[in-house]
Amino acid sequence: MLNLDPLRGVLKKEMTRREFLTHLGAAVIAMVGITAFLRIVSESFNPASKPSVNSTDKKGSSYGGGAYGA
Repeated sequence: MLNLDPLRGVLKKEMTRREFLTHLGAAVIAMVGITAFLRIVSESFNPASKPSVNSTDKKGSSYGGGAYGA
């Protein structure tokens, strides 16, 4: 059986807005998962790990990629 007493204790506790946002942030991180959070942060700060566009491939659907583009 699931014990909900700790959750009830947190819900009944009087807290400031700052404490509430802290608890909310911790709950969101727990739901998303710390590994997913760390992966997102590491990808955003490490641009070398992102796939780059091959500079030898001149064809594409981008601007200048058509027959008349330079």
